[in-house]
Amino acid sequence: MEFSKTIFITLLIFSCFVTIIVSIYTQQISNYLNLKDKPDFKRKLHKKNVPLTGSIPLILILIFTLLLNIFFEIITDIDYLLILISSLCIYFIGFIDDKFGLTPIKKISLISLVAIVTIVSSKDLIVSKFYISFYDAFFYIDYFAIFFTVLCLLTLTNSFNLIDGINGLATGVLIIWLLSYIFMFSNSFNSSELNGFNFFIILLSINL
Repeated sequence: MEFSKTIFITLLIFSCFVTIIVSIYTQQISNYLNLKDKPDFKRKLHKKNVPLTGSIPLILILIFTLLLNIFFEIITDIDYLLILISSLCIYFIGFIDDKFGLTPIKKISLISLVAIVTIVSSKDLIVSKFYISFYDAFFYIDYFAIFFTVLCLLTLTNSFNLIDGINGLATGVLIIWLLSYIFMFSNSFNSSELNGFNFFIILLSINL
């Protein structure tokens, strides 16, 4: 089914509504889910408990988009769908880590498992070559492609965990990335090829 204006407006209204509700009831949601970043006066220097609910609106938008896709097939590219599903899985790994605590080895192992399943499901997601402008040449890594792709995902995930300790930094970086995506693929947004994945990216930019 073609991505229609009705679905566009539905997702937009839902995303704005969820963002407003979660923002208003952040403390209550945090208490109910017991999602709090408690100070330890060593690595965590804040004096009060900090609610860990900032990503809830984004993940609810992702889930709602996937549910709509079941009925309306708004995401036609299997690679985009795999990216969204794997993102959801990685989010739940982070949720479990925030709520119950996971050892670094367990967390890395689970994220690696998600990455491997995702890239094995679609060879188009595997980083098999990269370009170095200094040499003006492509370098192929066929035998280490899967390992390199998983390593890239782990590095990206860990980098966000590191910068997330400073208020607004991770959100700011993500906004820059998302706006860059919108700019690079603006032709798709302005044409009939606008699909569920592209609009999901727009929603993230708006709600961040």
